[in-house]
Amino acid sequence: MKQLFITSILLFGSMTVFATEPTTPTKTKAVKADNSISIVQRPVISGLWVMAIPNSQCAEYYNFKENNKVVVNSNQEWSTGLYEYQPPADNGPVAGLALQMTSNNAQPDCSGKVSAVSNDVMQYYVRWRDTNNIQFCSSNESRSCVVGLRRVLP
Repeated sequence: MKQLFITSILLFGSMTVFATEPTTPTKTKAVKADNSISIVQRPVISGLWVMAIPNSQCAEYYNFKENNKVVVNSNQEWSTGLYEYQPPADNGPVAGLALQMTSNNAQPDCSGKVSAVSNDVMQYYVRWRDTNNIQFCSSNESRSCVVGLRRVLP
């Protein structure tokens, strides 16, 4: 009987210790799965675009990056710069685009000329034909659009 009493006290005591012992949070490592999803807001013009040069095998590529930087490749010329895209008002077809080229590698472009970097800001109207085709225009009228670009990559 004495053993049963001592065993009961020990059992009851150990239960009390476990019940009152503060719980400590377990440390877990934050592991990102390979197929995790992250949402990034970016200008709708972001991506790689190509402009075919009429009567030529040459094409110009415009890579509008998410951080408002642009890279242009024309023949052997590589140019870098900054851009600011202004979405169209009221979901209209015409947006605004300001480009400032800041550097190039001083090689010939599709016209065969070597262009010097002037740091001038060029302003264009962007007319959206559809989600994969745009035109650069000198005014918001469609007859002033002289350059067409097609989306290559989003």
